[in-house]
Amino acid sequence: MKTPLLVPNDSRDESRDKDSWGTNILLESEAPTAAVKRPGLTLTYDGTTPGQGVFIWPNTTDPSGSTVVTAEDDILWFSSFDPETGTVTIESGWDFGDGSDPSGVPVTIPGVPTVGWSLVAGSPPLPVDETLPLMLLNGNLAQLDTGIYGQNIYQSSNGTSWSGSSWPGPAYELPALGWYDGTYIWSVTSIDNEGWLFRLDPTAQSVIGSDSLASFYWGAYDGVQTFIFGSSVCIANPNETPNVVFAASSTGTVAWTEFTSNLPKADVAALPQGYAIVILGSTIYALPRGGAFGKKVYSSTDFATWTLVTSDWGLGSSQLVAVARQAYTGKIVVLLDNDNVASTTDGITWAKSDFIPVITGTFVPYSLCKFGSYWYTAGGSYWARLPTFRVP
Repeated sequence: MKTPLLVPNDSRDESRDKDSWGTNILLESEAPTAAVKRPGLTLTYDGTTPGQGVFIWPNTTDPSGSTVVTAEDDILWFSSFDPETGTVTIESGWDFGDGSDPSGVPVTIPGVPTVGWSLVAGSPPLPVDETLPLMLLNGNLAQLDTGIYGQNIYQSSNGTSWSGSSWPGPAYELPALGWYDGTYIWSVTSIDNEGWLFRLDPTAQSVIGSDSLASFYWGAYDGVQTFIFGSSVCIANPNETPNVVFAASSTGTVAWTEFTSNLPKADVAALPQGYAIVILGSTIYALPRGGAFGKKVYSSTDFATWTLVTSDWGLGSSQLVAVARQAYTGKIVVLLDNDNVASTTDGITWAKSDFIPVITGTFVPYSLCKFGSYWYTAGGSYWARLPTFRVP
């Protein structure tokens, strides 16, 4: 017996006076009375023939390889999937009855992604923690040794395979908390309260200079969270309380000016890679840990004077896990617990995803950055990625 792959909302003998109605039914056996209810219909749309069902056959390790199949009567339409825009384009078909390809002019329908985060096969070149995060460098995804344990740059141009090279320079340069400006990674290392400023590119390392940071304790041999803001380099002191202490200098001759801001340290999330401080355009935002640990968001235009923009960022009990300190896509993007991400353009109104956890229970994320059509996070020997269009 030959039946359509999908039929209208009718009973099994195609009349409306017997049995219960059924949708999304596939005949999976030659037994004349066997039909299997197939769960997982994720999208319906108005077509020109009965059926209008869309099936997604996912590739869990590479969302861009997922195949979307539309079933219309006896025809399966196979599609391509663009992870950047979330668009599904019908490209070919297969007639279940005679095996022919009835493809005509491709038709674009709304895409429905099937996964949030997915684990990437293999491991990053080095265990990912607060000293060895993922970052961007010269258009590549990169991971840098700390300088203490090695002087290597690992880069990936495709998000899956890596190549390594070394750089010259002193072994006390600590780039983990540095800032990538599109050409260089700028970083500051506190050596006995001397703030050494370094500029790093893939082939050479230049030491800009140093100046005393004696007013406050910045650390004996520690990387310092670094920001490039306009023509200045700014650094955040991890030790002083109750308000956050900063220092600023020209990116040319190093001459630090230390100052105590009005930003309460208790209101800012202190993550393994420093404070949850993000630069979006000409505005700096300080983000909370979330949940019971605080929900206040502050903004500033100079690191010194901060304004409370909201006392509750509206993300409920969600807690901050990792933050992209640079607004790669014109908005702030953060990684929350339970694999969710949230974004904002003003620090006040946030949009939040609702993903099935993949990362949670597998690894603890230490970094978040955008590369190509994906957002990447990593921890230990694991890493995962999220198509950019999945960020709300």
